[in-house]
Amino acid sequence: MPKTEEFERKNPMDTRGSSLRMFKKDDPEMPPEFREFMIKLLKYAHVENNANPHYKVLLANIAYAGLRFAPDGRAMTIEAEIIKQEVNHGQIVAKIIKSLGEDPFIDKEIGQYAFRIPLESWIDVSWFHGLIDRVGLYVGIEWMGSTYEPLAEVSDQLEKDEFFHASAGMGYIKQAVRTADGKKEAQDQLHKWWMLNITGITLRDRIEVTSFFDLVLVWNKGISYGLFQQESFVGRLVLASFSFFAVVALAVWLARAEQTRLTAIAIGLVMGGGLCNSFDRLIRPGVADFFALHAFGFHWYIFNVADIAIVAGVAALLYDAIFVRS
Repeated sequence: MPKTEEFERKNPMDTRGSSLRMFKKDDPEMPPEFREFMIKLLKYAHVENNANPHYKVLLANIAYAGLRFAPDGRAMTIEAEIIKQEVNHGQIVAKIIKSLGEDPFIDKEIGQYAFRIPLESWIDVSWFHGLIDRVGLYVGIEWMGSTYEPLAEVSDQLEKDEFFHASAGMGYIKQAVRTADGKKEAQDQLHKWWMLNITGITLRDRIEVTSFFDLVLVWNKGISYGLFQQESFVGRLVLASFSFFAVVALAVWLARAEQTRLTAIAIGLVMGGGLCNSFDRLIRPGVADFFALHAFGFHWYIFNVADIAIVAGVAALLYDAIFVRS
């Protein structure tokens, strides 16, 4: 298990040099306001609580995605350990809430948008652990300074566990980006993952970035720039299959013919962009496009990073054919 050597460790029970008072369980001198604050923090604001049925659903979703998409047995073992630790965290928090004289049961949906992110691929699972579990790591670090002894006692272990989860996620990403296709998928999915779930663009209208550039969500059910729209899944499957065979043809071309460095890079860009858009067609309502350029009343097609890669690759191929090889 990874070690948290990058953080300066301090005994969470050590209050020397501090004017803060450490309150124990059933401490008669604990102010009512402090008790109410701890209940509000752990029962109503914090996610991990086994007495909340919605937390169980969240864990089930993470476990299902992690074990379903794990590329090998080692990754499955890590995912199983992560779920085991998260269940333990929920039990710990429920026990601490009970120590405050409060029933830990609460039938409350988890409000944080990050936990409503759909986990539809191994890259999604990897980014979830690498980014969202890192937030849990920071929570554990903050809890080390808690003045409620039962919470301070477990904060060190909670921080270690969340560091393990976040490190596992980033380790998955490092493994994925060892190949050119994996690197492109990780970059493209991070871009879409961030736009769809972190900015909350699905719940917002057009976001004006500059006078000529906006962010807006459009589900493209056709090919690049919205051409040849397909409403049915079968239609999108046909487009995805066509893209896949095109990528295979490009790969064969790249392997068999003698290519310049520019041509190789260009083919890689087209292949990566095509694969990423095909992946979207299969797991989402369509390809998620976000970038909208406009000027003088003219609006260009809405596009995404994969489209940029495809256009850049095609442009490089044309440049190579016209100006380099000729």
